[in-house]
Amino acid sequence: MACMRLRDQGDPLPAVQILICPNTDLLLSRPSVSEKGIGYGLDAEMLSWFVAQWVPDPIDRRAASPLHHPDLAGLPAALVVAAEHDWLCDEGASYARRLADAAVRVGYRCEPGLLHGWFIQGTDLTDPEAAAAHERIFIDVRLLITN
Repeated sequence: MACMRLRDQGDPLPAVQILICPNTDLLLSRPSVSEKGIGYGLDAEMLSWFVAQWVPDPIDRRAASPLHHPDLAGLPAALVVAAEHDWLCDEGASYARRLADAAVRVGYRCEPGLLHGWFIQGTDLTDPEAAAAHERIFIDVRLLITN
């Protein structure tokens, strides 16, 4: 939402959006929320609680959800990275498709075998899957910025 607000106010935009395991649908309406909402760390009930803390009024959640914003045109290039075992993985994929449909340059990847929060929880890069995923992100960001 920050980039949309900057765009709408005519303020300068960042060169690139980097969205890792993004929560773009505060309505929690994507299938992965229920399919992966138990057994993969943070559960769907806790996710609902977090959403209620961010946007207490359920009526406001659609407006606060980037995935439901009517106009994504004119946003900066984006890198959207989801995790295979994340209740938000469908939101990342859907948002990347919407950005592409709005002619925003976007890179998308779903990291196999990883859980939500792997990027910050996996800062011990001795896990080869997390280390490789970090390296791919660095390469992707470099490509988005230089192209």
